[in-house]
Amino acid sequence: MKNLKYVLILFLVANVFSCFSDESSVDIQARIDALEEAINSNDYDAFRDCFDETAVNFDTYTSSMFYSLTDNGLTNYSFGTLVIIGNSVSCTATITGATNSVETTTFIMIERNGDYYIQEWKEGSTLMFDKK
Repeated sequence: MKNLKYVLILFLVANVFSCFSDESSVDIQARIDALEEAINSNDYDAFRDCFDETAVNFDTYTSSMFYSLTDNGLTNYSFGTLVIIGNSVSCTATITGATNSVETTTFIMIERNGDYYIQEWKEGSTLMFDKK
């Protein structure tokens, strides 16, 4: 009887955790998808909407910096399958355009008023939101 009690408690905890995790994972995936779309459509305003106001250089990242990142619309990003653990996201980014590469990519997410935003984006050790 004691073992059954532990199994039921374990099942309940796992079920509650998976429900929370699934909902936040869907929201995080949507934000990364929005970032990919913003880059691929060369949309600076949509790009900025993906980031939290506390992100590094949020107030100083200019449209010319963005257009440099996207090679004026010639660069496309494809973020591979996301591995989401808490507020940390890792994946690979396949970058095509002026240069072609596959980069190990990490994001730190932050939740504000029920929405998730990117607080930090790195490719390897390079802070991408601050890239010039």
